[in-house]
Amino acid sequence: MLYEREPPRVHIAVADAVMRAGEPGDNAMTATLLHLAQCGLLTLRPCERIVTSIFGSEKRDSHEFVVDTSRWQEFDPLDQELVSLLFTTMKHSAAMSLLDLRVLLRSRERTYASGIAAWRTSVAARAVADGLLEPTGRGRTAAGEVVRDTCEALRAYIRDFGRLEDDELMALELWGPYLVWAALFGLAEEVVATMRLKAMDYHDDLMLAVETIAS
Repeated sequence: MLYEREPPRVHIAVADAVMRAGEPGDNAMTATLLHLAQCGLLTLRPCERIVTSIFGSEKRDSHEFVVDTSRWQEFDPLDQELVSLLFTTMKHSAAMSLLDLRVLLRSRERTYASGIAAWRTSVAARAVADGLLEPTGRGRTAAGEVVRDTCEALRAYIRDFGRLEDDELMALELWGPYLVWAALFGLAEEVVATMRLKAMDYHDDLMLAVETIAS
């Protein structure tokens, strides 16, 4: 089995677009938000929300992303586009919980669909500009194939790390980036469960947010 421990040095959504030989998939948006939280451009904090259903109203724990507007110029243009869509166009606020996002995706479906389609187009265009996708935006270049292979080897490593004797990976401070990529690969729930077994008393906002997404 070929493993890779280091993610490719490209935007996470661009990596997803390259893997798909076109536009990024549904997990790219969530993984991008988690990446921004992991590197501190979004603050991630616990919060409570009232959720109403046919069975009545109840409080639910969630996690709230807060945009650090003082660092706006540090955001990648792709991240600026996504954050503007979600926080400004959709939420009209610098703070948004994961439950808020789910509600907005239902209540403002057309606005979201239009905005996220434009963002995906921008991501694919970046992949072309970076020489990873063919000019048509479909089909990988030789450099894109390298990125794809790196991502697949990283996916295998993240998927199997619970069975590997890897003390460095088990260091808590190194989990954040792997969690972000696990969310992209659809492995978040599996990885968090393994992490819970490895460190039962460990609590981290990023890990708890990933659990919320996976649930």
